[in-house]
Formats: sequence, C-alpha cells, structure tokens
Amino acid sequence: TAKEVEYVELSSRPDFQKEFVEAMFFNIPKD
Repeated sequence: TAKEVEYVELSSRPDFQKEFVEAMFFNIPKD
C-alpha cells in the first residue's frame, strides 16, 4: 500500500546521474 512506500529523492545524490546515464542504452546506427 502507499503507506509502505518510502520516497527517495535520487536527483540529490551526486552519483545518481552518472549511474543513470550508464544504465541507459543508446542504439547508435551504423552507416
């Protein structure tokens, strides 16, 4: 239930942006 969920502000963590970008997959097209 909603009472059991804990909100965590990830954008305030300095390591979050780096981890987030590294976890994303971009398919780079080849010519």
